[in-house]
Amino acid sequence: MRTLSSSSVSRFMRSRGRRSATTTTTTTTNAVIDHPPSLNASTAARNAPLLDYLVYTFPSLLCASLGYWQLQRREEKLLKMNARAAALHREPLQSLSEVTETTEEFRRVRVEGEMIKNSIRVGPKVRTSEVSNNEKIAGYDLITPMREKRNKNARRKGVWPFGGGGGSNDDVNDDDVVALVNRGFAERAFEDAKGGMCLKTIGVVRKGDVKGYFTPENVPEKNVWHYVDVRGIGEYLGLVVGGGSSHSSSIATLGKDENLNEDKKEKGFVPYVQLIRPIGTTTSTSSQQPIPVAEEELMKFSVLPEQHMNYSMTWFSLSAVTLGMASFALLKKKKVPKL
Repeated sequence: MRTLSSSSVSRFMRSRGRRSATTTTTTTTNAVIDHPPSLNASTAARNAPLLDYLVYTFPSLLCASLGYWQLQRREEKLLKMNARAAALHREPLQSLSEVTETTEEFRRVRVEGEMIKNSIRVGPKVRTSEVSNNEKIAGYDLITPMREKRNKNARRKGVWPFGGGGGSNDDVNDDDVVALVNRGFAERAFEDAKGGMCLKTIGVVRKGDVKGYFTPENVPEKNVWHYVDVRGIGEYLGLVVGGGSSHSSSIATLGKDENLNEDKKEKGFVPYVQLIRPIGTTTSTSSQQPIPVAEEELMKFSVLPEQHMNYSMTWFSLSAVTLGMASFALLKKKKVPKL
C-alpha cells in the first residue's frame, strides 16, 4: 500500500478548498445577477404602499360612489315630478283624437265614448284600504277598449260612473277613435257590467308600464298581463295589426266587428288613458268599482326623492367611517418596526 506524505495531503486539501470556494462564488454571482437585491427591494418598497392604499381605501371609495349615485337618482326623480306637475296643469286635450305618439305623458284629456267588451285585467295588484290602513286588498287594474264617437248625434244611454246601459253601434264612422282606458282598481271578485256602457270623465295620457326586474313576462296567448304593454294589448284585442299573438277569433276580429278603419289599425298606435279622480276625494273599495287612481298618486314613486337623500347620507357616512378606519390602519402599519 502506498503511503502519502504529509505534504501531499496538505496540497490535496488546499486544491479541494480552492475548487469549493470557486463553485460557491460562481453560484452567488449568478444569484445576484438573476435577482439583484437592491432592485427587488426598491420595487417592493414602491408597490407595497400603493397596494395597501388601494386595499384599505376601496370600501370608502365604493360607499362614496353609491352616495353620489343616490344623489343623481334624487335629481332624476325631481325632474320627473316637475315634468308631471307641468303636464297636469296644462290645458286639457278636448278629445282622444288629439292624442298622438308625441303627446307628453300625464297630459289631461277629456274622455267620452262607449266602452267595448273584453276588458283586460292587469295584475295581480295590492291596494291599501282607504278605510283601514292595515287592510290590504288584492285585485287588478281593469283596462277596457273605448270608442270615442266624434259623431255628435251618437246616442248615449248612460254615463259612467253614475249609470250604465246598452250602447248603440249604429252611428259608427271612420272618424271614431278607439283607445285603451285604465278604469282603475277592482277586486278579484268584481264582475264587469254586461253589454256596452258609456263613459264621460277625465283622464291622463299614459305610455304604458316599464317592466320591473322581478315582474313576470306577459302571456298574451293565455290573456295573462302583469304590466301594461299598450302595443301588446292592442294586438291582442285586434286594435292594431302585428305581433302574431294567438288569441280567440272573437277577440281577434274585434276591429272588424266594430267597423274600425283598417288604415288606423296598420299605424299601430292606440291611445292609452288612465282615469283619475280629483284631489281630496276618497273612495272605498266596497263602493263604486273600478276605482280610478287619485291625482296625488300620480306624483308618487316607489322610492321618493327624500328617501334617495337619506340613502345618500347613509352611504357618505359609511364612506367617512371606512376612510377613517383605513387611515388608522395605514398609520399603524407604518409604525411597526422592521426586523
